[in-house]
Amino acid sequence: MDKIRRSLCPVQVILLLVVLLAGCAQETVPQPTFTPPPDTPTASRTPSTSPTAQSGNVVPDEETVATPQQITASPTQTSTATATRVEVTTTPSPQTAEPETADAAAALTPLRLQNMPFSSPVVAGGEVSLENGTYEAEAAPGSATQIRVELSDTMVFGEVGGEYHAVVILVSDGGGSGTFYTLHLVGLEDGDPYEVASVLLGDRVLLHDLALVDGRIEVELTRAGPDDPLCCPTERVRQVYALQGDALVLVEETVVAPPPTPGGSTADLVEQGLTLDVTGVASMYAWTIERAAPQADPPLPAHLLMTFDGHKSAEALTANAPLLTIFPVEPYLGVAKRAGGGETLVEEQIARLWQLVEMDQEGSAAPQGWMPLLPPTDAPVEDWSDFAALDFVRGHGVRYLHLVGGALAYTYQGVTEDGRYAVSLTWPLGAADAPDLEALNAMISTLALGEAPGEP
Repeated sequence: MDKIRRSLCPVQVILLLVVLLAGCAQETVPQPTFTPPPDTPTASRTPSTSPTAQSGNVVPDEETVATPQQITASPTQTSTATATRVEVTTTPSPQTAEPETADAAAALTPLRLQNMPFSSPVVAGGEVSLENGTYEAEAAPGSATQIRVELSDTMVFGEVGGEYHAVVILVSDGGGSGTFYTLHLVGLEDGDPYEVASVLLGDRVLLHDLALVDGRIEVELTRAGPDDPLCCPTERVRQVYALQGDALVLVEETVVAPPPTPGGSTADLVEQGLTLDVTGVASMYAWTIERAAPQADPPLPAHLLMTFDGHKSAEALTANAPLLTIFPVEPYLGVAKRAGGGETLVEEQIARLWQLVEMDQEGSAAPQGWMPLLPPTDAPVEDWSDFAALDFVRGHGVRYLHLVGGALAYTYQGVTEDGRYAVSLTWPLGAADAPDLEALNAMISTLALGEAPGEP
């Protein structure tokens, strides 16, 4: 027996090791068993798809299964229903509630509007393709005159005719005296923006407001009234356009502010008087009314002439001394016309001034091209520097530096808000005691025809 016991001992050791290893494996990976209570049918189990669900879930009684509208479980709540698939519905956001409008808004952006074709009244063929918001080309092969079409910063987005659109303004300059403003309706076709319709707003208008109201387009602008020259619009109107078929149709127009009494005259200037603060620039100023000079070259209407620090007008007129001149616009155009068509040249100067003023109000980039100057010279002012827009009391204008008689001069060109008077200042800067630009700017900002605001 002892011999038998000794022979079995190794076998027992091996069996003991096997049993111990099996026991460890069972502790590491337990094999659960589910024993239903007596007389209870076994519940069927389906693996849960919820990342937080526990294994071994059972299907609840039919009465406890929630309908889609009743389920409001939070993302961290443990699921209790895995055998029956239940859809949870949520209230769509405004953006997903109208997918077509949302898609159109995402596709119809200012950047895409800056790089698409538009109709324009100043080009052959009537269409231009904008690049970064502009189009430029020679008016004719080899010509120095440039055609320029620019998308303004004024635009609105919304529904017109039941569909999402953009409404924009284009400014077209054909290189002549006209600057044409056009209204354009832009829609989407196969995901790409295209021009639905357009309409001409006018030549050299001043745009004040653009809006969409109940699917119609409202524009407020100032245009030339019945007695206004094109250069100097004074009649403010509100227009309403509707899309009818494939055209924008003017359906309503209201005069907001009629043009003032036509003209502007030296008599008005004398009656209104003039105020100007010359502190830091000059010790004194004096102004007189100069008689009309229809035979001069260029012809001049009666106008106000201001000199500084006792300089004579003859000296100032030769550009050797500062000179500020105020011209009544309509008489200026009349005397130029009677002299043989010179009104076109004067109109061009004032139209260019209005264009620069409006570009500044729209926040456009620094201008290119020539600068206005009254009285007009034989050649346009194309060599200039230090441009800046600068308002005066009830008026707007621009400042720049250029050479006058071989010497550098500060030049300011402005126009009153009602378009009745034009302001022209030339101040030589060659002298050692010449004022700096900031002092001259400050002086111009105080110029007022009649009483300045706040004065008794």
